[in-house]
Amino acid sequence: GSSDDFYRKIDSKILPARQVKVPQQDNTCDCGVYLLHFAELFSQNPFEDLKDIDRRKWFKKRVIRDKRENIRQLLEQMQIDEKNTQLAKQLSLSENANAHEDKEMMMENNAQQQQDNAMKSTNIIDDQNQNNHANMQNMQNNTTNSNSGSGSDMLSSKENLNNTVGVELEHSSSTRSTLTPTARAAWDAIGGINHNKNAGN
Repeated sequence: GSSDDFYRKIDSKILPARQVKVPQQDNTCDCGVYLLHFAELFSQNPFEDLKDIDRRKWFKKRVIRDKRENIRQLLEQMQIDEKNTQLAKQLSLSENANAHEDKEMMMENNAQQQQDNAMKSTNIIDDQNQNNHANMQNMQNNTTNSNSGSGSDMLSSKENLNNTVGVELEHSSSTRSTLTPTARAAWDAIGGINHNKNAGN
């Protein structure tokens, strides 16, 4: 049969009912508190004998007053905990946002520092290149001046040698073998052919 037929068959024989004598509320607002207290006590100490179910002295009314206050405090604490949880979430989100901003700022600073270092390195290399170029230019100038001075010195030396050889030739024959060692060295340095010609003249 249907479920309706099953429920219609339930009666006091199948599911007997008992009216338990328990403390009663004296107002219209504590029914929920009484119900919670009944359930708590029954779960702690169930009824074993349904014949003896007089529980009118089960507890005193002040227990209900205390339970009402405990429930109020519990609800207030739950509300405080919920607010604290929300504040903690907001604080965590704020800290994460600040940490993200700090990380981005640090990355920007590092990038700027790297760029500055690269520019400094480039400037140092440019300065070195300029110094190297200036040094090379100075070296070239010194080399040119040195060569010019050496050329002048060589011409001066040749003139001195010519004079030395000329003096020697005035007092000797025109052959190399008759020259003194000093004149002979001068002869070899400036070329004996020209002096032969000069001596012949």
